[in-house]
Amino acid sequence: MAQQNSFGKALASADKKVRDKAVKRLSKYLSNKKDLSDLDLLKLWKGLFYCFWMSDKPLVQQQLSEKLASLILKIPDEIAIKFIETFWKEIRLEWTGIDRLRLDKFYYLFRQIHLNSFKFLEKVNWDITHVIKYLDIFTDGPLSLLDQTVPPSLLYHACEVFIPELEKAISKPIPSSVFIEILEPFFDVIGFCSNDILVEKVVEELFLNIVNIYENEEANEEEEESNVVKSCNFKDIYERLEKLNNEPLVLKKNFENIESLIIVFKGLSEAQGVLQDEEGNEKNEEDDDENKEVEEEKTKTKSKGMATKKAVKKTTKKNTKKEQPIEINEDEKPVKKNNKKRKAEVESIEIDDENKEDEVEFIESPKKKRKTPARAAKKEAKSKINTKSTETHDKAKEEIIVINGSDEEKEKKKTEPKKVRKSKRLNQKKKTVQ
Repeated sequence: MAQQNSFGKALASADKKVRDKAVKRLSKYLSNKKDLSDLDLLKLWKGLFYCFWMSDKPLVQQQLSEKLASLILKIPDEIAIKFIETFWKEIRLEWTGIDRLRLDKFYYLFRQIHLNSFKFLEKVNWDITHVIKYLDIFTDGPLSLLDQTVPPSLLYHACEVFIPELEKAISKPIPSSVFIEILEPFFDVIGFCSNDILVEKVVEELFLNIVNIYENEEANEEEEESNVVKSCNFKDIYERLEKLNNEPLVLKKNFENIESLIIVFKGLSEAQGVLQDEEGNEKNEEDDDENKEVEEEKTKTKSKGMATKKAVKKTTKKNTKKEQPIEINEDEKPVKKNNKKRKAEVESIEIDDENKEDEVEFIESPKKKRKTPARAAKKEAKSKINTKSTETHDKAKEEIIVINGSDEEKEKKKTEPKKVRKSKRLNQKKKTVQ
């Protein structure tokens, strides 16, 4: 108790150096404490509240707010949710005393508390027990969304900051079952809250904000998909809204907002289902292609192995074969195989005993050319050409002879005397004269 009282005095000191030292000592003190009561935590937050109250200048305020919010990650997990809850209790107690000049720096502190709360839940791997304890702050705790005694501005700010700070805090997608559980307090606001401004804040800043993030990512394909959209299952939200719409205690004035959200998330759930089916088919096709490639590689390696085995067997067989000795008779000679044409066999001539002394000559029969159809066709063509040439030559001779005969007749006609034609009148005159 004495140590906690010393922390309270140091944290509320007017000297900045004393306050900074007190914050460092407090972080070390809380890192090993697991058995702090709600009252002890409330006293510590009272001193931290006035420590933050005394801070001046924007940079100093931002640094201090980040240090105070980071204490959630440094303290043991067993008291982390209590530490968050006592902070919001202290804020509710001191809210009416905060003047408008200090509101901005306190809103920045609230933002950092939400951010580090989500980081703590991710640190615990979204354990459902810690998640439920954290959500109790919004249902039955100091930030109860349906409690009219809670300052409305705290609730409005919580709705505005919830999705942006969640997106900053998480480094990987949340399980869809946990994500729908986190949204549960806000479903109650849509159905049962009589504060119209709070209902509008929840619809616009939370549900429609998720829709806007999804649509912006579809419009800009280069941007990476946010972890909030990845962890959001639109079908679950659509089914939860349908269930809420059928509950009897829902306020009549809230039916319009519920029905409009049902239409929006129904379309998104259908689109998301189509995309998931396409991605599943693509993954299956990729897996099939990979399996085929693996099988082809296996068959190639098997065939290569069989080929190498066969080659090794062939080489071993060749090496194991012994050279068989070839027996050659003296009378027989090895016959060489030639690809040349066979020559005509030599005809032997029998010689009588009387002419033994004469030399014997072996006469080879002349080579006979084989008649091929090409050669026969060439011969026929040559013979035709020869016959045509002889015929033309004879015709030319006959023409020459005819021409010579006609010239001789002309010469005879020139040498012969011309015959004078005697007319009948001259013969009549001669007769009359006689």
